[in-house]
Amino acid sequence: MSGTQSKLIELLERYKSDNNALLDSEILHELSNEPLLTDFTVSAALFMHNVIDAVQRGDNQAALDEVFRLTEDDIPDEFAEIYLNIAQKLCALCEHVDGWVMFQKELVRFYAVNGRERDAILLFKELDELLPEDESLVELRKAISTSIMHKKTELLKEIRAQEEVNPGFYIFYDFIAVKSKDEIYDLMLESFNALIPENQRIVINYYTTFPLWGAIDPESGVFELFHNRASVVYEHKEDFRWLHERLADARSKNTLYAILSNWVLFDTTLLDIYKEKELPEYYQLDIFPFRKDEVFVDVGAYSGDSVIDFIKNYNGAYKRIYCYEIANETFKVLEHNMATIPNVELRKKAAGAEPGTMYIDQGADHSTGRVVEHGDDAIEVVRIDDDISEAVSFIKMDIEGAEQDALRGCQRQIRENHPHLAICTYHGNEDIYVIPRLIDEIAPGYKLYMRHHGGNLVPTEYSILAVWEG
Repeated sequence: MSGTQSKLIELLERYKSDNNALLDSEILHELSNEPLLTDFTVSAALFMHNVIDAVQRGDNQAALDEVFRLTEDDIPDEFAEIYLNIAQKLCALCEHVDGWVMFQKELVRFYAVNGRERDAILLFKELDELLPEDESLVELRKAISTSIMHKKTELLKEIRAQEEVNPGFYIFYDFIAVKSKDEIYDLMLESFNALIPENQRIVINYYTTFPLWGAIDPESGVFELFHNRASVVYEHKEDFRWLHERLADARSKNTLYAILSNWVLFDTTLLDIYKEKELPEYYQLDIFPFRKDEVFVDVGAYSGDSVIDFIKNYNGAYKRIYCYEIANETFKVLEHNMATIPNVELRKKAAGAEPGTMYIDQGADHSTGRVVEHGDDAIEVVRIDDDISEAVSFIKMDIEGAEQDALRGCQRQIRENHPHLAICTYHGNEDIYVIPRLIDEIAPGYKLYMRHHGGNLVPTEYSILAVWEG
């Protein structure tokens, strides 16, 4: 507590207990020399003088009237807390309940914005108990949550900066580099056979349910998954080495190492170590910092869960949101969930490299619908470049293997406006290196990160996060 605030509170306490007491001229003299008075605008200085004068006369209501004549916006930032505390205290003295609540809320917001979450939470709890039905407290809770997330992000950013590249990647790379495709396949098969039966069943069930990477049915001798991945690892060793060097931080490089180690050796330990457990998928504030007026494009919006995460993570600071979703039933859910959210445009269209018509393959469930060339359920395909005229600032894609085509349909937006990119790269064995290459081809100058949020037995939910640096 500052000296000025202490003196003012001392003064107010004296006159609360004894309105006939004489004003201590020494205190008044000291107050007049405080920066609180000398650095304020003339109106602010007059306000403070009038408050003191009213309290001296025992007229707390007149003092309170002076408080309400000056808004928080008129107060220099360094004195905002003092003003709010004085205002709140005068409201309490005058039993002005609405004013007390208002200034209490402003104090909560002040503490949250200034990284003082503990103070904000204490005041918020008091308000929450008194006003359990107050809708405006939702915004205050959001402000506190955002402040905590920012502080956590800053801490994690420091931790990430100190993380070192796991040298195991280079050992692994040299080990793989001298092996033939058949030898890599044999290594994959041996590693799979070494898993306990329960884990083997998990692997088989997953890749059977979601056959994007190749079939696996040991009882029938089908190991297409391993053949496909052995070919990719063997034929694209240099692409993986390039990607490792191209990634911007140690966590990204280590994530790539963990995925490849799982592919070849069914290693689960590294995936668990380098899984992103603290920050949300796609919207990582250490990579994508808070910005106002985002124009966010969610390609593969599903039920709207990723839109809600975006709004929550960035505290609703957006200009417009575009949602693309193809599945009929899912789109109905999306419409329902987005009905009360402002400035959201829903588009039942597929994003692709060229405009046209494709067909919906619903897949195993409503979350895995994708477009195919033939079928009964037609869907319009559009280029994002054609479908959105305004400048886009953030693009997220999760569209079951169609990400490469959709990116090609965003080339103008990417080249001209350099939006943040959060692109899933796990829906095909080649996406992991092709999509980063594609981003580089479209607009050289992006800084690339890789993050993994999925399981440690079957590596899924990993993405390339790209930030323009020019």
